[in-house]
Amino acid sequence: MLRRNDFRRIWLRALAQAGLGDVHFHDMRHTGNTLAATGGATTRELMAPDGALVGTGRADLSASGQRS
Repeated sequence: MLRRNDFRRIWLRALAQAGLGDVHFHDMRHTGNTLAATGGATTRELMAPDGALVGTGRADLSASGQRS
């Protein structure tokens, strides 16, 4: 099991080796969703891997604002 402190140490080392500054692990989710949306993914498709509730109304809108 990877413990929180171990992950943080590994994450900070990786950031330093990549020459990146203040980047949070959570930021990658936003980047991934932005790239997927640019590639044509619908809101429903973007939210599914996140574990968000789909089918509650607002999540049923596609990236173009149309009901899916």
